[in-house]
Amino acid sequence: MAGVETRCLDLSTLDDGTIFDGRDLVSASALLDLVSEPWLLTLANRCAACGAAALFALNYDGRIACSPEDPDDGSIVSLVNEHQRTDKGFGPALGPDATDRAARCFADLGYRVQRAPSDWQLTPAAGELQRRLIDGWAQAAAAMAPQQMRMIDAWRERRFAHVAAGWSTVTVGHEDFAAWPL
Repeated sequence: MAGVETRCLDLSTLDDGTIFDGRDLVSASALLDLVSEPWLLTLANRCAACGAAALFALNYDGRIACSPEDPDDGSIVSLVNEHQRTDKGFGPALGPDATDRAARCFADLGYRVQRAPSDWQLTPAAGELQRRLIDGWAQAAAAMAPQQMRMIDAWRERRFAHVAAGWSTVTVGHEDFAAWPL
């Protein structure tokens, strides 16, 4: 009989290997881009030790596309991706490289790996979510380049104007990742 168990745990380290005991599947969403390579290697090894499959959804892959385009989009995306690689509590984060590294880690342990895009497609109807993302990206960019605040603030205001006018669409690149022992 299949069952699901949920537990609230501090995952900053995976020292307690018993959390994997008896597991057939280890799954999470929006996690891998926040963790470090050593953390990911430990996760893959823990899964392999108990023979568990892995399923990780919504791993950010570094792509952000906004329409209408803005001349500062590229600079903001670069700063956001730089911020994605800072420590989120697991060591230096893999950020946009997470799915590539996960695929390699699990494949090296003899797993079959499958990946599929799972991009967020935000239409003008998702204006509030777009505003929150734009604001978050501006904050991340400012954390990485406070000397560029004038450009960052101007970019945010132009993006907010597009959202308010109902013209804005946003695509955020994500990838789902599955791995299972052969």
